[in-house]
Amino acid sequence: MCKAPRPRGAQRCICNYVFEYEPRRDRTRRSGLVPSLLAIACVAYVLGLLWIRSQDGIAGHGEVGLLLVVAGPFSIAGAAFDWGWFFRARRARLVAAIASRTGARVLYAALGGALAGAGTGLLLA
Repeated sequence: MCKAPRPRGAQRCICNYVFEYEPRRDRTRRSGLVPSLLAIACVAYVLGLLWIRSQDGIAGHGEVGLLLVVAGPFSIAGAAFDWGWFFRARRARLVAAIASRTGARVLYAALGGALAGAGTGLLLA
């Protein structure tokens, strides 16, 4: 190697060495997605709450509601913070392969909001 300092963000060194195997640390283009993900999660929360409240015979399922209230925000956080280990899980990889990483983030934010809303509805029933 030429031992010359690499300019910030450069893909090639001045000696024509290609830095293709180094990970990119550019997360700024995805940061604008977080407010949209939270808005989607809030809408899904309200829809999940309204749906579970419209069901008959759901009283007495508080334990399930508590589990859903914990799982929902976990899913929302995984989507909002773009956790790599969260999306390396087997089912999340499948969803990301079908709908792209951004689509998987939107789907998991909506799923988390709906789970949290349904859990709240079960706790209030």
